[in-house]
Amino acid sequence: MIRQKFFIDAILPGANDVLRIHYRAYSRMKLEQDLVVRACIRRARMKRMEWARVGFVWHEKTNSSGQSRDPDNIRFGSKFVMDALVKENILEDDSRFFVVGMADDFQWESKTPGVWVHLEGEWIKNKG
Repeated sequence: MIRQKFFIDAILPGANDVLRIHYRAYSRMKLEQDLVVRACIRRARMKRMEWARVGFVWHEKTNSSGQSRDPDNIRFGSKFVMDALVKENILEDDSRFFVVGMADDFQWESKTPGVWVHLEGEWIKNKG
């Protein structure tokens, strides 16, 4: 069993952000987020995995009245992360055959907003 992790030092869009915009604006948003997440994956020098259990630790700021985004809204950002892991060839696919589980934890009033992404699983074994 191996473990890898990387940090995305940005607040990813939530479900409410996506539901309120036109599909063309979503396409632009998805492209922008893809570039951000893929750069973080490359910076961490992630290695390809056969399968993984993926954990997210979301670090969120609260506003002056102590309010923040709801957890179900925040976790929508995992879609951008999973798609980037596939595009960066860390995982072959984000289906149940390659992602055996996902979990979320939330840290509030963080001085460093973003998300830690933890992958635990198996390396790709050399064939031949």
